[in-house]
Amino acid sequence: MIIPLNNIPKDKSQSFVDHLNSTLRSKFSAYQGSSQKNLDGTFESFITGTINFSTPVPVRITLRRAYDESLEFIEVIEENETPNEAIWEKDFLNLIIFVMSAALSNKTQRFSQRHLFYYDGPALDGEYWFSGIRFAPLLPNDEIQEATFIERITCIDMQIDAFDEMHAFAIAQQRANQFSARLSLLLNYGLYRSPVLHCWFLPSTNTEPFQSIRGQRGYFGSEASIISFPRKWELCQPGKYEGKLNSRIGGGHLLSLPRESRRIMRTIDEGLIEIKTRFDSAARLFQVALLMDHHFPSVGLAYRVAALDALSGGNGKKNLRDFISNHLPEPIDNKSFNHMWRTVRSAHFHGGEFPNGEFDISYNMGPLMDPARAERWPFNSYYYQLISEVISKWIFDLLDSAVVNEED
Repeated sequence: MIIPLNNIPKDKSQSFVDHLNSTLRSKFSAYQGSSQKNLDGTFESFITGTINFSTPVPVRITLRRAYDESLEFIEVIEENETPNEAIWEKDFLNLIIFVMSAALSNKTQRFSQRHLFYYDGPALDGEYWFSGIRFAPLLPNDEIQEATFIERITCIDMQIDAFDEMHAFAIAQQRANQFSARLSLLLNYGLYRSPVLHCWFLPSTNTEPFQSIRGQRGYFGSEASIISFPRKWELCQPGKYEGKLNSRIGGGHLLSLPRESRRIMRTIDEGLIEIKTRFDSAARLFQVALLMDHHFPSVGLAYRVAALDALSGGNGKKNLRDFISNHLPEPIDNKSFNHMWRTVRSAHFHGGEFPNGEFDISYNMGPLMDPARAERWPFNSYYYQLISEVISKWIFDLLDSAVVNEED
């Protein structure tokens, strides 16, 4: 049985597929899926399983999209030895009609979603709200709040209008990922999702024999998900907005967002698409840089330079140099810029080099320090600070221009 779908407007194609997925999830007790791209550029998705109509029927469903992602047709084949389409054909036609109607009317429900992100550092000082999105510590009373070498858990909560829970999860996941990149840039701490894998840990008690144990990473508890959306300050005290854009908080202090954070988010979201794209691209690269610092400092520094390149518009060496100089008190000197562009960025991305010596022999184990290793740390700190200053100045200039436009 083949049902043409080329009468569905292209701008409604994804809505139809989302509604179809939602409906099929409720109709299949179990299923398997696969896909393939054909030589003519069309794309086919397949589902096999038993669909629950008035009579359960084992079927294979094929959905084909054209090369431009418009829909062509949906085909359903009964996988019984003696198929009898008369039993389920009407039910399937009604299902497609229902999905088409829902896609065209865009009917949705509201779902509360929580996504967890981790970071290593002092505890977050409270919860923050950004246009209906809540960012907060998952465990407000976490132990040793000011300690820096502890993994912390935060949550990004939001309400999503979607067709079902899985559709809401997919939308919230994308928004939370993007929001985590912005927060990473503003906090100067890299937020990450906990990978699903089993790791080796030291035991928490002095048992005999003292031996490492293997356990799965991640947090499990009643706080990990939500059913109803929390009210402001219901679960946690307000954040204090005591952070600074161009500095990383040291030991003895809680982590706090900069006081300009709400204005920054609002200005980016309400501004030009080009500015939003540049900022979000830079934030994602900066997030990667923060997460790589501990393992590969060369990668962290290279991604910081790449973040500046994205923020500047990415139009080459001269454009980046002008961008940096325009956002510093004094123009950047040749030595510093050439190190950033050649030794750090190009040598790593194009030549596979690690200028911080991650793959060099280290002589730091003896009483006398290795001069090369000792020289790298202040050198890196200089460029970390320079790049943060450029990004901060760009942000403050953006906020100032937004104020002028509002006054005009």
